[in-house]
Amino acid sequence: MNKNLYLLDNVHTVEGFFISNNWKKGNVYYKNLSTEYSIFKNSLNTKYKIIQFLCKTVLKLNLIFRNQNGIPAIGIDDSFLLENKINPLVLDNYNTIKLDVLNNFSFKGDKYNSILILQGKLEGIIEINSLKLVFNEIKKLKSLVLKEHPKHKTDELFSIGNIPTIPDYFPVEMCYGNIKNNIISVFSLSLVVASRMKGRKAISLLELVDWCNEDYKKQIKNMLIKKSSNKIIFPKDILELQKELKK
Repeated sequence: MNKNLYLLDNVHTVEGFFISNNWKKGNVYYKNLSTEYSIFKNSLNTKYKIIQFLCKTVLKLNLIFRNQNGIPAIGIDDSFLLENKINPLVLDNYNTIKLDVLNNFSFKGDKYNSILILQGKLEGIIEINSLKLVFNEIKKLKSLVLKEHPKHKTDELFSIGNIPTIPDYFPVEMCYGNIKNNIISVFSLSLVVASRMKGRKAISLLELVDWCNEDYKKQIKNMLIKKSSNKIIFPKDILELQKELKK
Protein backbone atom coordinates (compact mmCIF):
# COMPACT_ATOMS: atom_id res chain seq x y z
CA MET A 1 0.00 0.00 0.00
CA ASN A 2 1.21 3.50 -0.84
CA LYS A 3 2.18 5.16 2.43
CA ASN A 4 2.68 8.64 1.02
CA LEU A 5 0.13 11.43 1.46
CA TYR A 6 -0.38 13.89 -1.41
CA LEU A 7 -1.72 17.42 -1.08
CA LEU A 8 -2.68 18.74 -4.51
CA ASP A 9 -2.69 22.46 -3.80
CA ASN A 10 -0.50 24.34 -1.39
CA VAL A 11 -2.82 27.37 -1.31
CA HIS A 12 -6.09 25.60 -0.48
CA THR A 13 -4.94 22.83 1.82
CA VAL A 14 -5.63 23.89 5.39
CA GLU A 15 -7.51 20.68 6.16
CA GLY A 16 -4.93 18.63 4.28
CA PHE A 17 -2.13 20.17 6.28
CA PHE A 18 -3.83 19.23 9.54
CA ILE A 19 -4.07 15.61 8.31
CA SER A 20 -0.48 15.63 7.13
CA ASN A 21 0.71 16.91 10.50
CA ASN A 22 -0.59 13.69 12.02
CA TRP A 23 0.50 11.41 9.18
CA LYS A 24 2.97 8.85 10.52
CA LYS A 25 2.95 6.29 7.70
CA GLY A 26 5.22 7.96 5.18
CA ASN A 27 6.22 11.18 3.45
CA VAL A 28 3.95 14.09 2.57
CA TYR A 29 4.11 15.91 -0.79
CA TYR A 30 2.21 18.74 -2.37
CA LYS A 31 1.61 19.73 -5.98
CA ASN A 32 1.05 23.44 -6.52
CA LEU A 33 -1.92 23.78 -8.90
CA SER A 34 -2.75 27.38 -8.09
CA THR A 35 -2.49 30.56 -10.07
CA GLU A 36 -0.03 33.28 -9.17
CA TYR A 37 -1.19 35.35 -6.23
CA SER A 38 -0.13 38.32 -4.15
CA ILE A 39 -0.19 38.57 -0.37
CA PHE A 40 -2.98 40.54 1.32
CA LYS A 41 -1.09 43.36 3.03
CA ASN A 42 -3.93 45.41 4.53
CA SER A 43 -5.04 45.03 8.14
CA LEU A 44 -7.19 41.96 8.76
CA ASN A 45 -10.62 42.40 10.30
CA THR A 46 -11.65 40.57 13.47
CA LYS A 47 -13.05 37.54 11.61
CA TYR A 48 -9.77 36.78 9.84
CA LYS A 49 -7.70 37.50 12.94
CA ILE A 50 -9.74 34.87 14.82
CA ILE A 51 -9.24 32.37 11.97
CA GLN A 52 -5.52 33.06 11.98
CA PHE A 53 -5.34 32.68 15.78
CA LEU A 54 -7.31 29.40 15.83
CA CYS A 55 -5.21 27.88 13.04
CA LYS A 56 -2.06 28.84 14.90
CA THR A 57 -3.16 27.50 18.29
CA VAL A 58 -5.21 24.45 17.24
CA LEU A 59 -3.66 23.33 13.94
CA LYS A 60 -0.17 24.73 14.61
CA LEU A 61 -0.45 26.38 11.22
CA ASN A 62 0.85 29.83 10.26
CA LEU A 63 -1.62 31.17 7.73
CA ILE A 64 -1.04 33.76 5.08
CA PHE A 65 -3.84 35.53 3.24
CA ARG A 66 -3.93 35.91 -0.53
CA ASN A 67 -5.29 39.10 -2.09
CA GLN A 68 -8.39 38.10 -4.03
CA ASN A 69 -9.77 41.27 -5.60
CA GLY A 70 -9.13 43.21 -2.42
CA ILE A 71 -10.54 40.48 -0.19
CA PRO A 72 -8.32 38.27 2.01
CA ALA A 73 -8.42 34.56 1.11
CA ILE A 74 -6.77 31.87 3.21
CA GLY A 75 -3.45 30.58 1.89
CA ILE A 76 -0.37 28.71 3.05
CA ASP A 77 3.15 29.83 2.32
CA ASP A 78 5.39 27.44 0.34
CA SER A 79 8.35 27.95 2.66
CA PHE A 80 6.21 27.13 5.69
CA LEU A 81 5.22 23.82 4.11
CA LEU A 82 8.82 22.99 3.34
CA GLU A 83 9.88 23.77 6.90
CA ASN A 84 7.32 21.20 8.02
CA LYS A 85 8.79 18.57 5.70
CA ILE A 86 6.03 18.77 3.10
CA ASN A 87 7.93 18.42 -0.15
CA PRO A 88 7.06 19.48 -3.71
CA LEU A 89 5.80 16.58 -5.83
CA VAL A 90 7.73 16.76 -9.10
CA LEU A 91 5.97 15.10 -12.03
CA ASP A 92 7.02 16.36 -15.44
CA ASN A 93 4.10 14.64 -17.15
CA TYR A 94 1.51 15.37 -14.47
CA ASN A 95 -0.95 17.11 -16.82
CA THR A 96 -0.70 14.30 -19.35
CA ILE A 97 -1.40 11.69 -16.69
CA LYS A 98 -4.35 13.68 -15.34
CA LEU A 99 -5.92 14.13 -18.78
CA ASP A 100 -5.46 10.48 -19.60
CA VAL A 101 -7.33 9.54 -16.43
CA LEU A 102 -10.15 12.02 -17.05
CA ASN A 103 -10.57 11.05 -20.70
CA ASN A 104 -11.06 7.44 -19.70
CA PHE A 105 -13.25 7.90 -16.65
CA SER A 106 -16.99 8.34 -16.14
CA PHE A 107 -19.14 7.59 -13.12
CA LYS A 108 -22.26 5.47 -13.16
CA GLY A 109 -25.20 7.73 -13.96
CA ASP A 110 -26.85 9.77 -16.66
CA LYS A 111 -25.05 11.51 -19.50
CA TYR A 112 -25.74 15.18 -20.20
CA ASN A 113 -25.05 17.54 -23.07
CA SER A 114 -23.99 20.41 -20.79
CA ILE A 115 -22.81 21.12 -17.27
CA LEU A 116 -22.95 24.47 -15.46
CA ILE A 117 -20.24 24.71 -12.80
CA LEU A 118 -20.97 27.04 -9.91
CA GLN A 119 -18.16 28.68 -7.96
CA GLY A 120 -17.40 30.22 -4.63
CA LYS A 121 -18.79 33.41 -3.24
CA LEU A 122 -19.03 36.02 -6.01
CA GLU A 123 -20.47 38.97 -4.07
CA GLY A 124 -18.12 41.91 -4.46
CA ILE A 125 -16.64 40.40 -7.61
CA ILE A 126 -19.65 39.98 -9.93
CA GLU A 127 -22.89 41.96 -10.03
CA ILE A 128 -25.25 39.20 -8.92
CA ASN A 129 -28.28 40.44 -10.89
CA SER A 130 -26.34 40.20 -14.15
CA LEU A 131 -25.28 36.68 -13.18
CA LYS A 132 -28.89 35.66 -12.56
CA LEU A 133 -29.89 36.84 -16.04
CA VAL A 134 -27.21 34.71 -17.69
CA PHE A 135 -27.93 31.66 -15.53
CA ASN A 136 -31.65 31.91 -16.29
CA GLU A 137 -30.78 31.75 -20.00
CA ILE A 138 -28.65 28.65 -19.48
CA LYS A 139 -31.45 27.00 -17.51
CA LYS A 140 -33.37 26.74 -20.79
CA LEU A 141 -30.89 24.19 -22.11
CA LYS A 142 -32.07 20.64 -22.53
CA SER A 143 -29.96 17.92 -20.94
CA LEU A 144 -28.28 20.25 -18.43
CA VAL A 145 -26.78 19.30 -15.08
CA LEU A 146 -25.50 21.60 -12.32
CA LYS A 147 -22.34 21.12 -10.29
CA GLU A 148 -22.78 22.94 -7.02
CA HIS A 149 -20.04 24.51 -4.93
CA PRO A 150 -19.39 22.94 -1.51
CA LYS A 151 -19.86 26.20 0.39
CA HIS A 152 -22.18 28.30 -1.77
CA LYS A 153 -25.45 26.71 -2.80
CA THR A 154 -27.43 27.27 -5.97
CA ASP A 155 -30.47 28.74 -4.28
CA GLU A 156 -28.37 31.76 -3.37
CA LEU A 157 -28.35 32.67 -7.08
CA PHE A 158 -31.47 31.20 -8.65
CA SER A 159 -34.07 28.50 -8.25
CA ILE A 160 -32.88 25.07 -9.39
CA GLY A 161 -36.34 23.81 -10.30
CA ASN A 162 -36.14 20.33 -11.79
CA ILE A 163 -32.55 20.64 -13.02
CA PRO A 164 -30.48 17.65 -11.82
CA THR A 165 -27.42 18.38 -9.71
CA ILE A 166 -24.14 16.60 -9.05
CA PRO A 167 -23.29 16.39 -5.33
CA ASP A 168 -21.08 19.24 -4.16
CA TYR A 169 -18.51 16.85 -2.67
CA PHE A 170 -17.79 15.21 -6.04
CA PRO A 171 -14.68 16.60 -7.84
CA VAL A 172 -15.94 18.49 -10.87
CA GLU A 173 -13.25 17.19 -13.24
CA MET A 174 -14.41 13.64 -12.54
CA CYS A 175 -17.80 14.58 -14.01
CA TYR A 176 -16.48 15.43 -17.47
CA GLY A 177 -16.75 11.87 -18.75
CA ASN A 178 -20.52 12.17 -18.35
CA ILE A 179 -20.73 15.42 -20.33
CA LYS A 180 -21.07 15.20 -24.11
CA ASN A 181 -20.55 18.80 -25.23
CA ASN A 182 -20.48 21.97 -23.13
CA ILE A 183 -18.63 22.66 -19.88
CA ILE A 184 -19.78 26.08 -18.68
CA SER A 185 -18.74 28.38 -15.84
CA VAL A 186 -18.04 32.03 -15.17
CA PHE A 187 -14.31 31.73 -14.53
CA SER A 188 -13.70 28.48 -12.67
CA LEU A 189 -10.20 27.08 -13.11
CA SER A 190 -11.86 23.77 -13.95
CA LEU A 191 -12.44 25.30 -17.41
CA VAL A 192 -8.69 25.00 -18.04
CA VAL A 193 -8.84 21.23 -17.66
CA ALA A 194 -12.09 21.13 -19.66
CA SER A 195 -10.43 22.96 -22.55
CA ARG A 196 -8.01 20.03 -22.96
CA MET A 197 -10.68 17.34 -22.95
CA LYS A 198 -11.49 15.47 -26.15
CA GLY A 199 -14.75 16.51 -27.81
CA ARG A 200 -15.78 19.10 -25.18
CA LYS A 201 -16.09 22.87 -25.33
CA ALA A 202 -15.04 24.97 -22.36
CA ILE A 203 -17.24 28.09 -22.24
CA SER A 204 -16.63 31.02 -19.89
CA LEU A 205 -19.44 33.46 -19.06
CA LEU A 206 -16.90 36.05 -17.98
CA GLU A 207 -17.85 38.58 -20.70
CA LEU A 208 -21.60 38.19 -20.11
CA VAL A 209 -21.72 39.45 -16.52
CA ASP A 210 -21.01 42.83 -14.96
CA TRP A 211 -17.84 43.03 -12.88
CA CYS A 212 -17.22 45.19 -9.85
CA ASN A 213 -13.59 45.59 -10.87
CA GLU A 214 -12.69 45.59 -14.58
CA ASP A 215 -8.98 45.24 -13.87
CA TYR A 216 -9.64 42.06 -11.93
CA LYS A 217 -11.76 40.76 -14.80
CA LYS A 218 -8.88 41.34 -17.23
CA GLN A 219 -6.49 39.58 -14.85
CA ILE A 220 -8.76 36.53 -14.60
CA LYS A 221 -9.39 36.38 -18.34
CA ASN A 222 -5.70 36.65 -19.21
CA MET A 223 -4.94 33.88 -16.73
CA LEU A 224 -7.58 31.57 -18.27
CA ILE A 225 -6.34 32.31 -21.79
CA LYS A 226 -2.74 31.63 -20.81
CA LYS A 227 -3.41 28.42 -18.89
CA SER A 228 -5.73 26.99 -21.57
CA SER A 229 -3.50 28.04 -24.49
CA ASN A 230 -6.43 30.20 -25.65
CA LYS A 231 -8.81 27.23 -25.95
CA ILE A 232 -11.55 28.55 -23.67
CA ILE A 233 -14.47 30.20 -25.49
CA PHE A 234 -15.62 33.65 -24.27
CA PRO A 235 -19.01 34.58 -25.84
CA LYS A 236 -19.44 38.35 -26.00
CA ASP A 237 -23.24 38.41 -25.72
CA ILE A 238 -26.21 36.12 -25.11
CA LEU A 239 -26.81 35.62 -28.84
CA GLU A 240 -23.24 34.44 -29.33
CA LEU A 241 -23.63 32.14 -26.33
CA GLN A 242 -26.81 30.66 -27.80
CA LYS A 243 -25.10 30.01 -31.13
CA GLU A 244 -22.14 28.38 -29.42
CA LEU A 245 -24.37 26.08 -27.39
CA LYS A 246 -26.25 24.95 -30.50
CA LYS A 247 -23.12 23.90 -32.41
